[in-house]
Amino acid sequence: MSLGRALTLVIWSETGDVVAAYQSHWFGVVTIAGRQFEHLPFEGSGIFQGHVSGEGATSVDLPATKANWDLCSRAMASGGRWLAQLELWEFPAAGSESLPPANMVRIGLTRGQIVSASNDPITTIRLELGSSLSPVGAMIPPRTATSRLIGPGMKA
Repeated sequence: MSLGRALTLVIWSETGDVVAAYQSHWFGVVTIAGRQFEHLPFEGSGIFQGHVSGEGATSVDLPATKANWDLCSRAMASGGRWLAQLELWEFPAAGSESLPPANMVRIGLTRGQIVSASNDPITTIRLELGSSLSPVGAMIPPRTATSRLIGPGMKA
């Protein structure tokens, strides 16, 4: 039996309102786990780390459209108070070409604050997700660690 996979992305504002809900597999609007998702071809990375010591950032690559850039700009203007959730779903591929099947299984989940947004002006906007709950994020907030912030480096 062959398996299919789909990503879902939900973005919340600082007030807890859902600002965007996207899925990467089916065209149109579909319902997954009781929530409606619009189709948007996007990619996520870092969702499979499985252990904290990997320290790999979770990122989401969105198509570089005006609507997506406006969304990312609003997220950055919030000062890291917007949250995102990226989920990876697995399902039997046969018979699920047009709608998500009822027997989907979530095999990956990550949540985090939207801590940065960058763009390749032609094709991609990248959102980086971080968390004050992670050991790394709790020690160094999501900002550039300069010598002014953390002091001079050690000399050997």
